[in-house]
Amino acid sequence: YCAALGLVYFLRGRGLGRLASYGAGLLLAFSGYWLTLFSAGHLGWFQWMTYGVFAFGLADRALAGGRLRHWILLGAVLAWGSFYQPDLWLLFTVFTFAYFVFALVREKNGDGFWRRFASGSAAALAVFLAIGMPSFRNALSEDLAGRDRQIESGQTLGGAVPADDARWIFVTNWSLPPAETLELLVPRLNGDTSCPFTLALGRRGGRDVKPYTGALGRPLGAKSGNWRQHSLYAGLVTCVLAAIGLAAGFRRREVAFFAVCAFVFWLFSLGRNCETVYRIVYALPFGDYLRAPVKWLHLAEFCLAVLAAYGIEAASSLKGAKFMAPALALAVLAGAADLARVDRLYCAPQDVKCEYTFVPRAQALAANAKIAGSVGDYACVAVPRARPERGTPYAGGFTAKTAMFALSALATLFALALAAAGLFRGGRR
Repeated sequence: YCAALGLVYFLRGRGLGRLASYGAGLLLAFSGYWLTLFSAGHLGWFQWMTYGVFAFGLADRALAGGRLRHWILLGAVLAWGSFYQPDLWLLFTVFTFAYFVFALVREKNGDGFWRRFASGSAAALAVFLAIGMPSFRNALSEDLAGRDRQIESGQTLGGAVPADDARWIFVTNWSLPPAETLELLVPRLNGDTSCPFTLALGRRGGRDVKPYTGALGRPLGAKSGNWRQHSLYAGLVTCVLAAIGLAAGFRRREVAFFAVCAFVFWLFSLGRNCETVYRIVYALPFGDYLRAPVKWLHLAEFCLAVLAAYGIEAASSLKGAKFMAPALALAVLAGAADLARVDRLYCAPQDVKCEYTFVPRAQALAANAKIAGSVGDYACVAVPRARPERGTPYAGGFTAKTAMFALSALATLFALALAAAGLFRGGRR
């Protein structure tokens, strides 16, 4: 819900009404791919969104003559997000920078603008580096090396391939099949999930969870097989409202910006299914490390929510529409309920004290194991996790790495103190 509040903060700063801002925030919070990624184990995504979405609103306020705290908090939220889900953090940081440039062109005017811009951007950069340095160091020294090892080991390549093609195939696995774009509008188009654990718990809980039969996650050249653990449903109501916003051309430049971005991000999500375009992404710095092009749909979801906000604003501004606001509020609530109805199918709560694995059902019964659910002849059993030993002294000493973490912590405390001074005070500024 911090992501929803971040979107509200951004939209209110752009002058949109409460109905449009809070309505779009609610729709984003329950958007299918945005919310159900937890089922694929990417919990860092939810930690990123706690901070990352606020960057758009802070960029607006900083460029529109905001105080120094807006610049400092802009650097802080971008850095805080870097500690979690680094691939998606990189995509959204680049997107934030694109919006920053767009807003800069829009806002540059008045005496002293460039002086304020220079001092503010320097402060933002200093805080960004001070807080994020441990994360950046870890990403460059460990995450990239880990990705290289995955590629060298041939994970998810679908068989023997020439060495020159291995990296391209690895990176473009989980490319969105073009036909499955329809799932943005139509839920459960090809079932729900490939995860046997979620299927087992869904059946045990009486939910009609269906095996996913589409092609997302299918190895290159294979005629069958897949692996998907999340929804792609962005919501029929969200898409209709976004179409209204686009058609109405409300605040045309901003609508055009987010519409073009949504289209480009969708093209990127096709990956090797639109190879001519994705080769551009692949050739960019770190582009050959960004696995699973479908993740670009997260950015498209954000754009759709923004366009939906403009659609709500345009519809509520119609003259003579006395009952339009209540009708739109009901539509938003219905859209959120519809998204939640689909999202719940991916709910697979786990006991954090246990690990889960599938074994033959007869073996589980013979061992009197704790069965969480079953699929076919296999049972999902819970195995208690080994408890970590206590009392092990820290023997790392004060190293450059711990010094960077200390600096990061101090910079974080400083940014939080500024936030406590009144982030939401003063309207747009």
